[in-house]
Amino acid sequence: MVDRSAVDVSAVSEAATAAARWKGEDADLDLLLGDALANVLMRPSDGLALLNARPQPDSLAWQRAVGGAALRTRTGIAVAAAEALVALGPVDEDAPWVGWMASRALRDPALGWLDLEGVDAACGLLDQQPQRGRRPVDVPLAPGLLDTARAEGARLVVLGRAHATTDPEPDSGKGLVPCRSGRLLGETLPVPMPRHVVVGMVGDSPMFEKPLFISLSWGPDREPWVLASHRPDDANRLIQAALDRAAKPVKL
Repeated sequence: MVDRSAVDVSAVSEAATAAARWKGEDADLDLLLGDALANVLMRPSDGLALLNARPQPDSLAWQRAVGGAALRTRTGIAVAAAEALVALGPVDEDAPWVGWMASRALRDPALGWLDLEGVDAACGLLDQQPQRGRRPVDVPLAPGLLDTARAEGARLVVLGRAHATTDPEPDSGKGLVPCRSGRLLGETLPVPMPRHVVVGMVGDSPMFEKPLFISLSWGPDREPWVLASHRPDDANRLIQAALDRAAKPVKL
């Protein structure tokens, strides 16, 4: 595959033009050319057609090239992947983050199917947040709470906020990633923190076997404050674990 960590689009274009005369003669060359066309030169339909003409379903490089091409077509993502026999996870094409990711990917060669799967998992968790049944916790946010959650077995921790009227349209690929229930804020608490933030956590340990959500807001001095949770007992246990972890002396 093309190394897209610091891609020179003009150089890739020249190389693709030079290689085009041998198109169809070598599967590995077609893989490189199809990947370059779809995922660097942003001609996803052309690249996908070439990749599908010489399928290599056991090749991770081919799978990811086809995944990136399918993402950048913006339509028919699941169909394109299925026709190519790619071992990719199912994606809801109607989800707002798919159009957002497709728009971003058409401007950024570094983005691919793995990034879409990551966003799909994050929004999938955020959108499970309960709309009712949250009970008060009402304590300051413990330092290192998110790192403590990960240390306690949360394999996925997401932060989000509600949609705002000033948010760009999802298909623009601008602003924050749009989920159905709100916008993703990344993996760390933003500074300054929005007025309302929800944190979702899920993992394999007993505390996180079922998703745990906590609601954050501002305290008396606009400091981060744990407002509520639908499982306040587990939220308080996590907060206490974070306080205990912060109190331990640092080993030099």
